[in-house]
Amino acid sequence: MTFSIKNTLELRKANTKLVINRFRQQPFETKKGIAESLNLSFATASNICNYLLERNIIETDKMLESEGGRVPTAFRIKNDSWLSIGIDLTVSGHVSVGVINLKNDIIFTGKVLYDKKSDINAILNMVRNVVEEVKHKYPGSIIPGIGVAIPGIYDKKSGKVLNSTIPLFEEVELKEEAGKIFGFNCHIENESNLLAKAAQQINHGRGESNSDLIYIFVGEGLGVGIISNDRLLTGSRGMGAEIGHMPLGDKKFKCGCGNEGCIEQELSFKGFLRYFYGEREEFTQEEWARFVCELKAGNKRALEVVEHEGMLLGKVISILANIFDPSIVYIGGIIDDIYDYIYPFANSEMKKRTLMNNYRNIEIARTIDKNNLIFIGCNQLVFENWDID
Repeated sequence: MTFSIKNTLELRKANTKLVINRFRQQPFETKKGIAESLNLSFATASNICNYLLERNIIETDKMLESEGGRVPTAFRIKNDSWLSIGIDLTVSGHVSVGVINLKNDIIFTGKVLYDKKSDINAILNMVRNVVEEVKHKYPGSIIPGIGVAIPGIYDKKSGKVLNSTIPLFEEVELKEEAGKIFGFNCHIENESNLLAKAAQQINHGRGESNSDLIYIFVGEGLGVGIISNDRLLTGSRGMGAEIGHMPLGDKKFKCGCGNEGCIEQELSFKGFLRYFYGEREEFTQEEWARFVCELKAGNKRALEVVEHEGMLLGKVISILANIFDPSIVYIGGIIDDIYDYIYPFANSEMKKRTLMNNYRNIEIARTIDKNNLIFIGCNQLVFENWDID
């Protein structure tokens, strides 16, 4: 994590989060181990650990063997002492709610169904019932806020959703509305950015490189989250990395943004299926499932669709790779169902078009279980915005 430090109080808060992150990544840790791993003085590490003990965020794990002198004490994160709430608004017709602890364990999930003709206030009020249930279920836990995933462009300066694949969220001042209804600090972020945050967290937990990665999400639209030099890139207003509107697609397809040739008109749920079934206004999940079955059965047309889409995906990856130089590119969303079929085409095109690819050896990898990843991303969003007292 990277912090902007302006004064002594902010330095203390930043160091406290660094220490908590150390505990999140380790099964247990000592004060000495924290001081050495984070390059802090022993006194600073000790004071922060004492503060976290007082707040019940950590607890004593065990006494370690001593090589002489004082017996060192190991500490660990206390289960469910700190929780965040994640709200996933990315699927039309239902809202998923999750509760996540500091170890990124998802300890509670709920779902709210809504009519697609509902307004945003009605939906948020239905979700509030689940939020209230969470508050009563975990009365002793610190719950500093709610992370909300949206499928679209969120303007961080105005707090408004400007564009979304689910139209009822558009032009909604979501941060203010959600905060009033839920009674929590609410932090809003595009789903692809949250998925990138989640991938970074999972990599960190495995001890793998996580400073430069890209997450590409193919769903109703085409989204990307970019971690560069350990930072999520969002731009001045949170509108950065909108690759779905790069003019790489067929100009015969009109995009909802008003332009022609936006790549997400092809690299998307509708894009795959219009190539397989023919032009149509809407497609169903059942039609996607049938397409996947036909692909696995060796249907020639389905294989042609995947080859075409795979080459487009490879071009997109190569553009991102040439600009951001990631160590790994994750692909998720509907691609999960057909990854083994589309990967060879995407990987071949990416290697052909990425400068010095043999030297860089950029990896393309699949991710699974988008629902869990979204909640982990929401959790990290809340943690980063948590104002420690």
